[in-house]
Amino acid sequence: MSDLVIVGAGGHGRELFSTVQAINTVSPTWNVLGFVDDDPRHVERIDRLGSFVLGPIDWLSDRDVSVAIAVGTPAIRRSIFERLAMPVDSFPAIIHPTASIGLDVELGHGVLVYERSVLTTAVRVGDHTHVNVGCAVQ
Repeated sequence: MSDLVIVGAGGHGRELFSTVQAINTVSPTWNVLGFVDDDPRHVERIDRLGSFVLGPIDWLSDRDVSVAIAVGTPAIRRSIFERLAMPVDSFPAIIHPTASIGLDVELGHGVLVYERSVLTTAVRVGDHTHVNVGCAVQ
């Protein structure tokens, strides 16, 4: 299993944590070390998941882990990616096991595909895009 840190302790982060748990049920893949967030709120919600906030985003400096940026606002996701200055391979695509991905779909680095999403054919999804719960991309 690979170590994974989730950036963002809000709703998207918690949804991603659930997605990772669903992946691990099918095939153990990720060891979630925890969450990083510069301004975590409702930390008790992270506690209820059985995880915890490791610290601010800078906690990731000089760490060799996979990272998922689970922040809803695209401009903030980009800013975090640039701030981290980590190799693009540090940001895996994470796909919920109930998602349907066509054979010739291309997923960029850090793409998150949530539960019951469908990506049909000849689709290219750019780096750090979120395909939210139940979306269809054709």
